[in-house]
Amino acid sequence: SHGNMYEAVDRVFAEDGTPSLVALKIAHDDEGGDRSMLEGARARRIRHKNVARVHDCGLSDANESYVVYEFVDGLPLDAWIKNLSSPLSVKEACQIVMKIADGIQTAHNAGVIHRDIKPSNILITRDNEPIITDFGIAHTATSDPRLSSYYGTRGSLAFMAPEQYHGTNEGVMPSVDIYALGGLLYWLVSGRFPNGETVSDALVRLDSRNEGGDERFYSHQIHLRLRCIIERALSVDLSERYSSASVLALDIESF
Repeated sequence: SHGNMYEAVDRVFAEDGTPSLVALKIAHDDEGGDRSMLEGARARRIRHKNVARVHDCGLSDANESYVVYEFVDGLPLDAWIKNLSSPLSVKEACQIVMKIADGIQTAHNAGVIHRDIKPSNILITRDNEPIITDFGIAHTATSDPRLSSYYGTRGSLAFMAPEQYHGTNEGVMPSVDIYALGGLLYWLVSGRFPNGETVSDALVRLDSRNEGGDERFYSHQIHLRLRCIIERALSVDLSERYSSASVLALDIESF
């Protein structure tokens, strides 16, 4: 990861005897400081119940860029699913992705692209609401996403769009988030990663820009119409992929 997330206390807004908790992300590299500040300033404009609010951003005394988020009391989506007493239903999976897609659309409207939508960046609150965190902050233009060697790293290969992996101009477009949303839905309903189960699978798929066809999505568990939605969101051809997160959310809702 390109940064560390900490639980911190906001001493300015703390009420008497009650600490005001925030989440503080400090970037590892200072070369993306200007980029982080710009993204942080844009992210402050995002107001959506399924998006963690950005309160502040800046440079520390040690010249490290930082972003202050609202503190979300919740579990990462992957951990939350493991703790469920019964498997997630298709309807529940769809509702989670619909809410996230709605939040992502609000971000896109504000000029912010997430670029790293994955289960560990989605927190589920005690009220079972999904909250998107870590909005592409400290993702520098110079960092090569192909250096990611494991699914837990920034720009996770498991959910990365081919154009993002290949570093083309389209790799910083909203389309990369659409791909990740489709991958998230696929993972929720099938338990499988959209780009393959291993790093080597993902590298082969992303290098060949191979969609994988039916063998990737063919599953009797997945309703045909839902499979069509997933395949459209994960299309390598950008002209076939959903044009926006809101259109994807509408299709999921109608399903």
